[in-house]
Parts: sequence; C-alpha cells; structure tokens
Amino acid sequence: MQTCPNCGAQMPADTKSCTNCGAQLAVAEAKPAAAPQSTAPTTKEEAPQATPNVCPICGEPYEEGTKFCTNCG
Repeated sequence: MQTCPNCGAQMPADTKSCTNCGAQLAVAEAKPAAAPQSTAPTTKEEAPQATPNVCPICGEPYEEGTKFCTNCG
C-alpha cells in the first residue's frame, strides 16, 4: 500500500494516480516504459461513453467508487 502525498488516501502500491484526488504518484518500475502514443480525446465532448469500471480515456479497469483512474488520473 502507498499513501497519496496530496490527500493521504491509501491505495495499492502499483497505482499511478490517486483514486481520491487524481494526483500523480511515484511508481517504481522495473524497466522504463515507452512514451505512450496517445490519441485520447482532449475534450469531454470527444470522449467515448464510459463503460462501467473502465476508464473512458485509457481503457484501464478501476474499482467502483474511485473518483480518478489509477492509470492516467
């Protein structure tokens, strides 16, 4: 578990963004990740309709009740 430095919320150690406030968290990775080639929508109107428990921006699944995606914030 790790603690968000912004709001103090507790979440799993592999979480990249706080599920409570959306702050980016430092996550140690075994190898550097390639820069994402994002084609994510930039406005809310362009965003696809959300599927329950899947981030509409990055497609990462998340736990119900979280305010922000653990992958992209």
